[in-house]
This record gives sequence, structure tokens and C-alpha cells, in this order.
Amino acid sequence: ANVTSYNDNGLAGSMRYFYRVAAVDGSGASIPSAVVSTVNRPSAVTNYDYISLDESTIVLRWRDTSGESGYRVERSPDSFAWTTLATLGVNIPSYTNSGLPTGTGYYYRVTPTSTLGDGPSVVYQASTRLPTVTGLTLDTASLSGVIFHWTDIAGETT
Repeated sequence: ANVTSYNDNGLAGSMRYFYRVAAVDGSGASIPSAVVSTVNRPSAVTNYDYISLDESTIVLRWRDTSGESGYRVERSPDSFAWTTLATLGVNIPSYTNSGLPTGTGYYYRVTPTSTLGDGPSVVYQASTRLPTVTGLTLDTASLSGVIFHWTDIAGETT
């Protein structure tokens, strides 16, 4: 009784919801109000991954979500301090981050945006490649084996 608002939480993203209200007393329900509708904020992106094109470029990719007006792409070295890299337009489900240090890992956060509010963010890790091994030479070859050498690169683990 005497309530004039309701907060409907936990709605799925990118869905249209329809509402109407009726009052109830001992004799039954009133005639319902007119219908109002809304579209909720966009859903989180899905099927996200990345490719490392070379030792200084990461391409982030994800499945385009519906109801977004664009995407905000952010990067962090530690998943705590975020820097906005780009604000993309509608239906642009990828971002290329170039000029990065070789063999370096980052956290990326992709958030669908809309006038109804931002959708949930997705955080994932990506890293650039190590440089190409160079200077490969064959030193000795015999029936039982070979010996070859190459130039060492920094940052490798094996």
C-alpha cells in the first residue's frame, strides 16, 4: 500500500522489458496502467580473444553485442590502474594496439557503452611476441646429428 515506485534489478542486457501496474484490494485488481517499455543496457562482449601480429602489436577481438553505441577499450599493466586507449563506434568488435614493447603482457578491459549505461566489462590478458630468432647457422652435420647456433634474444624462458 502507498508505494509509488519499483526497482527491477538483475535484468539481462540488451533486452526490451514491458511494464504495467495494477492496484489490488479485497475486491480484486484494478484495470492495469498503460504499458511502458525500456531497453536495458548492453550485454557483456563474448568470444573475446587476441592475436599478436608481431613483437609490438596486439589485436583484440570479440563478438559484437547488441544494443551498444560503441566500446571503451582500456589497458592496465596490473589489472588495477586502467588507461583508456580508445572509444570505438557502434558495431566495431576489434581494436589494434601497436607500438608496444616486445614480449610484454597486459590486461585489457572492453566495455560496451550506450546511452542507457555501460554494459558489464570483460577483462582478459594479452601479450606481444618475442622477436624473431636470428643468426641461425648450421655448424656441423653428420649421420648421427647436427650442431647449430643462433643469436640469443632477451626475455625468452626456453
